[in-house]
Parts: sequence; structure tokens; C-alpha cells
Amino acid sequence: MQSQWLERPLEELLIPRRELVSPSLTGKNRYVGLEHLDSGMARIFRFGNDSTVRSSKNKFYPQDILYGKLRPYLDKGAIAEWEGVCSTDILVFEANNIEADPFFMSFFIHQPEFLEYAIANTDGVNHPRTSWNSLSKYCQKVPPLPEQKAIATVLSKIQFAIEIQDKTIKALKELQAATLSRLLQYGLETFSIRQADIGLLPKPWAIVPMREAMSVKEGLVDPKVEPYASLPHVGPENIEQSTGRLLVCQTAKNQRLISGKYLFNPGEIVYSKIRPYLKKSILADFKGICSADVYPLIPKPGFDSAFLHAVTLSETFSAQAISQQDRTGIPKVNREQLNSIVIPKPSLEEQKEIGKFFHSILNRLQLACQKHFYFNSMFSSMLHQLMTGKIRVNEALEFLQECSDLK
Repeated sequence: MQSQWLERPLEELLIPRRELVSPSLTGKNRYVGLEHLDSGMARIFRFGNDSTVRSSKNKFYPQDILYGKLRPYLDKGAIAEWEGVCSTDILVFEANNIEADPFFMSFFIHQPEFLEYAIANTDGVNHPRTSWNSLSKYCQKVPPLPEQKAIATVLSKIQFAIEIQDKTIKALKELQAATLSRLLQYGLETFSIRQADIGLLPKPWAIVPMREAMSVKEGLVDPKVEPYASLPHVGPENIEQSTGRLLVCQTAKNQRLISGKYLFNPGEIVYSKIRPYLKKSILADFKGICSADVYPLIPKPGFDSAFLHAVTLSETFSAQAISQQDRTGIPKVNREQLNSIVIPKPSLEEQKEIGKFFHSILNRLQLACQKHFYFNSMFSSMLHQLMTGKIRVNEALEFLQECSDLK
């Protein structure tokens, strides 16, 4: 019953640990800096050692709470699972075990209400910091210890699902990069390999300038008029670096765009011409418009669009684009420079197989990213509702039982 929840100031829930130690010369202690804490996450996944630090540091112990007091809007705080030392820009607390469960408190400090309070109680402009004196006065109703533990269990399940997707995304990005390099050097068949100007290639493969494989679309459309105003708009910021994955985009109307844009169609490659070292391109499966900083590339007969998309994300393509980019202002490549880049040309059948293989990994990556977004949204919602008593633990557990990825 929520009637059992009692209003508590933070100073009754957490006890500041004020134990300063000198760093070891041998690096025997694990060291946690603000850079090792992930925004919104209640666990610590990275750490260094104290051989590289010089001044005194805060000591912490297992189940202590670490909270970043510098720039609290970054929402950095976590529970320690081992002993170590940390930056003095991190406050260290132990839970008052009579009133508070440490795992519950590791989520408590990530609530939007607490975050707003911490941000509102900072000093300094360039390096805003909060303090225990300020945070200790924060008040909120909290449940009895058994319910705190149950809430922490629910939230831990969701954060564990987020961690799994984080690892999956990292592994798929590494697999995608390694697979692309391997496919464009050795192909799918067992071929003899030759050294070409753009690196290793199967002997049967030709090398052609990009102008023979794709044409760069010309002519701009007005995003203020229909049907273009209602089409999705893609800019460099909407394309993920190196992966070929499209991020969230909006219509031209919603963005109130006024300058001319390129129109692209399904099957065309949308390639960012600025900062070519970022390797940003997508294979469109919808009709849309794109920024003038992005070129729609139209595959020519004899070339597979999925294969060409993979090529635009390769190191050899990127290296050539970088070597030709303008050196003044924002680095970018123009049409002539792009057309002069040379690319491999396998048989059309092998192009299709390589493109299909590459995009199967891209599809898995997209699914993992969608799950990551879903679990993050679920966590934010559950955190607020559980911490405020708007949903009870039993209801939350029933919901999680229906989610196959959390069973």
C-alpha cells in the first residue's frame, strides 16, 4: 500500500563517505573517473587504475553509490560492485541500511525529479557542480525496504536487457566492418588475389571509376510545395557513421525547410558529401528528399544497388574521397571528385550476393538498435512510475513476463 510510503530527505537515506586516499604507484587500485560512468546507467562497466593519477582520491567500497557532482545534467551515478578509488568530482555514499536499499538508491538518483533538483542546485557557470549540502535536502516518498528491493529487481532486469543490446550492437558493428573488408578484398568465391591500386582484389574483378557505376542526381526541388513538403527529409545528421543505418528523420514540412533539396527514390544511394571520413550513406527503400550536402546516387545497369551501398561504406572508398576532399572550411567532395573514385566490379551475380550478405548484418543491427530504444523507453517509464508508486511491483512484473526478451 502506498500509505506505507514515507517522506524522506536524502540525508536519511544516504550517508556520505569522506575517505580520502593517496593513489598507489603500482596501479593496484581500480580508478573510476566521470568518463567511466555512463549517463542514466546504474552500473559501472569501465574503469582505469590509479597509477596515472596524482592527487588524493575518494575511496569507495562494494555497494557504495557513486554520483557525479560535476555537470549533474549528465545524469552520471552508479552502484559500486567492487572496491576502488574515484575522482573527487564524484560523491561517494553508503546506503543507510535501516532506511534504504543500495540497489534501489542506485536507480533513485536517476529519477527525472532528482535530476531536476540536482541541476537547479549547482554553483558555477563553466563547471557547474552540485554538493551534498544541497542534495541532502531533497525529499521524496519512498517505500519500505522490501518494496525497494523489489523495485530494484524490476529495474535491474530492464537495464540488463539494455546492456545485452549494447553488447550486441557493438559486436554487430565490428562484424559488419570486418565482413565488408573481407568481402571486398577476397569476394565470396575462392579466387586468386591480386594487388590493385585500391588494395587487394580477386583477379577476375575489374576496377571502374564511379561514373561508370552510378550517376549523381542533378536538379533541386522546392521543399515548401507538395508533394515534396510531405516527404521524409534526410540530412547528414540523419545517417549513422560507418554503418549505413538511417536514424530518425522528419518531413520537410515539419522541419520548415525552405532551400532546394534533391529528390531520391527507392533503390538509390544517399551519400553525404561532407566530412567523407565519417562514411555516411544509406540505401533508400522509400521516396524522399535530401539535403544539398547529400548526393543521391543512381546505380547504372550492370550494378547492384546493395553492393554499391556497401562499397560507399568501405575504407578504400572513404580513403579516396578523403584524399580528394576540399581542404578549406568543412571537408567535402564534389561531383567530379566523387565520379573519379575507382571501385571494384565483380560479376552482377556476385555483387547481389555480397550486397545481400552485407545487408543481412545491417538488418540485424537495425533490429538490435530498435530493441535498445524500446528497452530505454521502457526503463524511463518504469523508473518514474515505480519510484512514484503509480505502478506497483506486481503489475510491473506481469508486464515484464509478457516481454519475451526479459524472461
